[in-house]
Amino acid sequence: YFSALIEADLGDEGRIPPTLTGVGAKLTEKGLSSVLLEDGTVRPYMATRMPRFGEGQVSDLVHAFLDVDENADALPVDVSGLEHHHRNMYGRQLMGTDGLSCISCHGLYGAKSLGIPAIDLATVPERIQPAWFKEYLLDPAELRPGTRMPRFFEDEKSTFAGVFGGNADQQIEALWIYLREIDQTRLPVGMEGTEDFELVP
Repeated sequence: YFSALIEADLGDEGRIPPTLTGVGAKLTEKGLSSVLLEDGTVRPYMATRMPRFGEGQVSDLVHAFLDVDENADALPVDVSGLEHHHRNMYGRQLMGTDGLSCISCHGLYGAKSLGIPAIDLATVPERIQPAWFKEYLLDPAELRPGTRMPRFFEDEKSTFAGVFGGNADQQIEALWIYLREIDQTRLPVGMEGTEDFELVP
């Protein structure tokens, strides 16, 4: 049962469900409800599926996980949208092939990735808490040992200095804003259809 449904090297992440350790600090209330009470899935490449227990048996677990894993030391992250105008635009650049190239592995808003079919990132804002997202991007292997996710940030600096001077906090927040507003904006460079083009005056 613990096998992948595709011919791609996703390692154990393509076979084994993620750990429950800290899941209440990772997933939002909506994300936990989707996993426990609905048929929500973001890993179509996995043969293993979450059992259906029925709402009466597991509905209390949603808030129990959120309460027990609440992280008082969570990293500060500002995704309010109340300042730093145009962060969506910078998030789009970081996502594409002229930035960090997240789309090399991740699908986005139904568009397929350029390489292996990892999780569609458009699902992130409703499933993942912003502080966990930031912590994961800063050090993926710390939260998911053995992950194929590369580390783009070291000592609060990005491997790509072309946006915000490489500031890790600002880049991660811009990525989050872009994902949250993906239904209002364009796909990243490298993922848009070849018939789409931009006229730059």
